[in-house]
This record gives sequence, C-alpha cells and structure tokens, in this order.
Amino acid sequence: MHYSVAQNVPVITEKGEAQLSASTGTETFGVQGAYGITNSISVMGSYSTGANDMIGDGDNAGITELDNGNRFSGELAVGYFYPFTDNFSFEIYGGVERYFRNYSVYSYYGQEGPTSDMRTYMSKPFVQLDLGLHTVNKNGVALSLKVGDMIFDHFYDKVTTLNNNYQNQTNILTSYPSASIVEPCLTFHFGGKIISGQIQLGMTWPYFDYSPNYLVNLENPDMFIEFGLQSRLFKVHEK
Repeated sequence: MHYSVAQNVPVITEKGEAQLSASTGTETFGVQGAYGITNSISVMGSYSTGANDMIGDGDNAGITELDNGNRFSGELAVGYFYPFTDNFSFEIYGGVERYFRNYSVYSYYGQEGPTSDMRTYMSKPFVQLDLGLHTVNKNGVALSLKVGDMIFDHFYDKVTTLNNNYQNQTNILTSYPSASIVEPCLTFHFGGKIISGQIQLGMTWPYFDYSPNYLVNLENPDMFIEFGLQSRLFKVHEK
C-alpha cells in the first residue's frame, strides 16, 4: 500500500535563497520547493504523484494485475540550516507528509477470481537530516536520512467476484497498525548555479510488528530514482 516518495533535499545555505525543482522517474511527477526565511530557519514542501500500472504473480498460481491506481503525496516541513563552510552544509527538518493510495486488483486462476478495489489514507510525521557537499555554484552531492511513522487513518477494501468461493464484502479498517520508516537518499546536482540537473537515488524501509491478522506486510523495501531540474534564486545582499 505504500510506495517510496522522492525526498526534498534542498540544502539551503543562506537567507533569501529559494529553490524549485521538478522531476520524474519512479514517480510520475514530483515538484519540490524550499526557502530560507532567516539566516538559520527554512521551510520546504513537495507534491508528487505515483505510477498507476503494475503486474505481478507472487504465488505463481495465476495472474494478478494491479491497474487504475494512483498515489498522491504532499509534505510540509520547517527546518534549521547551518553552513559549516562554503562547501559543507547541514540542515534538519521536522514536518508531516499526507499520503493517499488507491488501486484495483484483478486475479485469474483458470477461472474468474476476486477483484478488489483498495484505497488508504496515511499521515507520516517525520524528521529529516541533510548533509551537503557542494561547490560555490551549489553543484555536488547531498546525503539525507528521513525517519518517521506511517499512521494509517483509513483503509478501504471492497472485494467482488463471480467465483462462488468468495462473497461480496466490504472491509473498513480504521485501526491499522502504524509503521516505522527509514529512508536514506542521495541527491546529485550538476550544471549552473541558477539552473542545474538533479538526480535522486533512495530507498524506503517500512517496519512494524507483522501479524497474520493484517493483510499487508510492509517490511519489504522499496527503491526510487528520479531525474529532474532544479532552479535557484538568491537574495541580493546589501553592502
């Protein structure tokens, strides 16, 4: 039910610095922004959508198709940044992500199988640490570590089928267990100071105390890779 969301790793270094980036990859589309409010406080936000078509056959007994799915995710955070030197910076953010996912599942086992329509809503409070190593033109690499807790506030699953072995049913679970999550990420910037290319590589490790009473085991990691462009604007300092 959860898929990796590309991280916003701005590495703000000064008051008045504004950043905006757009990317695609394992996400269909993602946009990220950040702004340095003071000499040490910054804000950031992002919005992204996910891929909507997957096919799998986990038990080798038939064909399972996941299609017509969507994933929407947005986040807001406030942080503290500190440039140790002209080439090395640190920042820490605290915020919350809001996540929505829906998809349909069709299974075929030599005859008509169950069809499920699923959707979930989730809030994820998080803390994110960023370390950036960059040139004067802001090109370089940043290492980020994001930790949080996925809190599922709504889960909906409607199962319909022509197979007599199944009954039409609707399950609404409002007490689905929360899941701790760890997300490391590498962000690369290359090009000019105002416009640069951006590449992100990362992974999500969700974990909770799995029990057979729950439908989905979230312990499997998920990777993301994103390609995009970043633009930067800087406040003109008074002499």
